[in-house]
Amino acid sequence: MALYGVAISTVFSRASMVIPVIMSYLFISGSEKPRWLPILLVLVAMVLTIWTGSSRKSGRRLTAGDIMAPVIVFITFGMSNSILKIIQDRVSAARAGWPEERLNAALSLVTSCIFLVALLMCVAAVIMKHIYSSHPTRVTWKNILGGVGLGTANYFCTYMLMLAMMTIDSSVLFPIHNIGIVAIGAVAGWLCFKEKLRPQQIAGIVLAGAAIAWLCF
Repeated sequence: MALYGVAISTVFSRASMVIPVIMSYLFISGSEKPRWLPILLVLVAMVLTIWTGSSRKSGRRLTAGDIMAPVIVFITFGMSNSILKIIQDRVSAARAGWPEERLNAALSLVTSCIFLVALLMCVAAVIMKHIYSSHPTRVTWKNILGGVGLGTANYFCTYMLMLAMMTIDSSVLFPIHNIGIVAIGAVAGWLCFKEKLRPQQIAGIVLAGAAIAWLCF
């Protein structure tokens, strides 16, 4: 992702919201028909909000790897959210009639299993690199505490997203979720770190608000 940078990779990762929207409509009964025009406005708003207006000339030719990298990001993020939605739907359907507390506990257990598998895979990757790599990963308490903090935050974000999936249709939830992350990040950077918002970023935030209002009402 060196050629494209963080901004473009973020655009592709958030634009991947169209995948779970389509997957839900095709494979989950009761899903609403996607409202394509406001979803398109959300995509435009994300590009405007993330794009800084700066360009970097790398001095090298575009390669197949440069093209595939953002495409892989797009597919990976989209499929991961699609899998989460399918898991939530299957768990909810299998436990229809359960009290809300027990159903929420079941979703929490599923989320915990997902993160446990991710933890084990990361530990295995570190061990394998330590054994076979000439430059093994250095593990420090700072790295461990940072990983625990980040993992805990991601766990609760994923769990709350799965709870939201039970009551909000995918065609509304995923656009709001993705543009919300982008817009809140931009505003937080402006308020907390005095980052200057460019005109196209302000336009993107305003367009995002209009698109979200359209989706909700």
